[in-house]
Amino acid sequence: DRSITKGFEFTGKYIFKFISTRMVFAYDYAYTDAMVYKMVNERYEGKPMRYVPLNKAGVRIQLFVKNFSAGTYAQLIEERPIDRAGNYLEPYALVNLNARYRFKIKRAKLAVYLKITNLLDTNYKLRAGYAQPLRGFYTGLIYTL
Repeated sequence: DRSITKGFEFTGKYIFKFISTRMVFAYDYAYTDAMVYKMVNERYEGKPMRYVPLNKAGVRIQLFVKNFSAGTYAQLIEERPIDRAGNYLEPYALVNLNARYRFKIKRAKLAVYLKITNLLDTNYKLRAGYAQPLRGFYTGLIYTL
């Protein structure tokens, strides 16, 4: 057996600034053509590599206003092969949200945050037979000396 992986990826970021407000727009994309070749009757036959999507893309938008920030990250993952018989895991989209407020009490730096993962409650799998968590809510306090 041998494998050959070809592809490309790119990322970009643009920052908008206006007075005390900043907005970050970032994106990423990956195209991966990954094949596994097996010797069959003295010649190689190729099949897609397991669990590697051909296309994967994401977009992040984050807003910063003084001590407050909020943002989102959306990601699209194309179907992925799971075996040599031609079966695939379904494509999926994930959307996460976040917000944070930073403040000080005397010398201590504090931040409270809220994070929502898998906002769309997408039922998806990274590997066959292993479902991933549905929507999650997280909150917390960060303390820095």
